[in-house]
Amino acid sequence: MKKLALWVLATFCFLNQSFAQERVDDVFSVISAFGNDLYRTGELSGGSEVEWQSLEETAANAMTSALQTLQSDGSILNEHGRTPLHEASAQGFYFLVELLLDHERGNQWLNSEDNEGLTAYEHAQLALSETLLACHPEAENPFVLIPFIVKLPYYEERRPYLRIHELLMNAGADSSLESAKDLWLSRCSQSDLNVRRKVEEAANLYSTLTEVSLAISREKQLKELEEKVELLQELTQLMPASTRPTSDELEQQIKQMYRDEGLEPPLR
Repeated sequence: MKKLALWVLATFCFLNQSFAQERVDDVFSVISAFGNDLYRTGELSGGSEVEWQSLEETAANAMTSALQTLQSDGSILNEHGRTPLHEASAQGFYFLVELLLDHERGNQWLNSEDNEGLTAYEHAQLALSETLLACHPEAENPFVLIPFIVKLPYYEERRPYLRIHELLMNAGADSSLESAKDLWLSRCSQSDLNVRRKVEEAANLYSTLTEVSLAISREKQLKELEEKVELLQELTQLMPASTRPTSDELEQQIKQMYRDEGLEPPLR
């Protein structure tokens, strides 16, 4: 469990680099800063198209400036052995991926492997910022779950990973997914044998993981709603007869609770 939490957290934050890599810090810090800004915006307002667009433009300008300081030779890796392209692809920042691919170093980064043996394309297929629940369905660690939930509207609305897949493939990325599958199967706590089989056999890993994650999210949502309904029914029984809603009124209230959550009311 501890290893899984650390692995997932690595997709959201980065360790400080050494002084000798000060210019590399600038590139990675742009990626990290956008993720932090996305989180803060989600906390304050939930995020919107206008806000996301503004944050992206700011980050794109910062990345353009940072890339101008990079030399055409030398290693540009963080402590996980990842290039900037790995990091931007893993976090789903498609507009930064586009800028990185346009840089003269882009071709060198395209199919390089990090310390886990994954390419940028494989990270984009895993898409943990969108598919965390498929990997770790019982996630309760607030340091992992809260950032995931707060930033999820951005990913659900914009579907950035689909754009990244296209960008990388058009640039000539290797589409092999074996290392990504092996890592997922070895690190994820998902115990459903049917899900694990789907991952093993997936031709499109991202599609498989998003479908599983959505199903798990719906199950959690339904369970929480059923608990609220049960509590409402218990509280209703404690009300004085003079103010207690009728059975029909209570049923209508419960049906509205389901509709408000975008769920079909159960047949009674």
